[in-house]
Amino acid sequence: MNNYSEAIDMTSLAFVGSLAYIILFCSLLYALRSYIYHLKFNHAKNDIALLNAKIIALRMALRVRVKIKLSSFRERFGKWIDSGIEIDKALNEMSSAKYESGEDFQKYFDLSRHIIAMMKNDIRFSAQFNRASEQPDQIDSATESSKFLYEFCGPDYKNEIALVRIIKEITDTHNKLSKKITEFNLQKKGRKNFVPLSPVQPIQFDFLADINAIFENSDILLSDLKNKKSDSFTSAA
Repeated sequence: MNNYSEAIDMTSLAFVGSLAYIILFCSLLYALRSYIYHLKFNHAKNDIALLNAKIIALRMALRVRVKIKLSSFRERFGKWIDSGIEIDKALNEMSSAKYESGEDFQKYFDLSRHIIAMMKNDIRFSAQFNRASEQPDQIDSATESSKFLYEFCGPDYKNEIALVRIIKEITDTHNKLSKKITEFNLQKKGRKNFVPLSPVQPIQFDFLADINAIFENSDILLSDLKNKKSDSFTSAA
């Protein structure tokens, strides 16, 4: 009888021991799963934070380039740009833009084209403007997308290309951020105490397709840059 009781006790102990191991194993799996979840959660949030930081830095760089462009126009043509005239208003409007939305970037290109068109059609500006912004030899063989650059480019061609490149990078980064936030909110939806991130609307504007095409034609772009000099309007004063 004692042997039988001891056998039962051993079986019970073995069962309890096995159950304890199973519980421990499940606890470890749960802890590992929670760790991986929080790791992915934090990684996703870090990616989003880095994209936001990159956009802020790019906007600062864009404002510097816009300031260079506006200063160049005023330094070269300032004696004809009286306060309150149409060109002065357009330059001020370009300076005050936030450059955060598709509308802001569309306005930049529209204002640039308008300013260039006014200068080319005004005898006070046209001769000096054309001397400072001679077209490169390759313009006849350039693509339509590349030609569109010259509709809004001032004499400092390299600064204009830098502007467009930054605008493209802001747009690409912003749209990547929009996608990341959407995916993040969908993946975490339904989680306890989860607070979704505010959605970010993608940036779209009319000239975006042309800008993307310009940088696909990098050979033409590099050839143009080699034949153009970056100036602060000091060479043809």
